[in-house]
Amino acid sequence: MYSYKQPREKPIFDTFTKMWLIFVSIALIGVLGYGFYLYNRSSNFSSKIELKNRELNKLQKSILSLKKSIKSIQKRRYISDKIDHSNLLLKNSMKNLFSLVPDQIVLSKLDMDENRLKIEGFTLTKNAYKLLLEPPLKSIFTQSKVIFKYDPYKGKYKFVSINHYKEDK
Repeated sequence: MYSYKQPREKPIFDTFTKMWLIFVSIALIGVLGYGFYLYNRSSNFSSKIELKNRELNKLQKSILSLKKSIKSIQKRRYISDKIDHSNLLLKNSMKNLFSLVPDQIVLSKLDMDENRLKIEGFTLTKNAYKLLLEPPLKSIFTQSKVIFKYDPYKGKYKFVSINHYKEDK
């Protein structure tokens, strides 16, 4: 065979095919890059969510601990208020009791419980005690008992008064 033209080399890919391959590869690289970016972002969000869940669990445990602490403090405050109230009542009772004691009677010992009062002291005569201190004590307590003993060295009567208060149920 004979030709009038000189043969020339033909490339495997022509210009349009080369451009098409370049654009397709650029698009493929772009899609793969964007997919990798989204994968990293989603895994980053997953780790952040996991971290926030751990923080949430810690905060919930802290809240429970604080609630228990608050209950404990409230119980202690209630007990403290109750003791303060009891102390105030005791202080007022003591003040009232000492205002009941006349000048003729000297107290040497006072023992006070919630429902009991024990008084020890000295008086010049039994009648001074019976007239001045016994009536107020009997009006306060349900049971009053007194024992007198004469002390010849002091020339006075030593008395021990035990008074009980029993609540009616």
